[in-house]
Amino acid sequence: MNQDRSSNLSIIYIERDLSNELSNEQILYKFAVLNRRLQL
Repeated sequence: MNQDRSSNLSIIYIERDLSNELSNEQILYKFAVLNRRLQL
């Protein structure tokens, strides 16, 4: 696991009160609208 992922997971755990208010649909929608192309 790289440092960014570990940090992000830590933030989600620390702020779990806020993250519990999010629905799975909201999270999936956010990923769906992002441009996830990698620049090579």
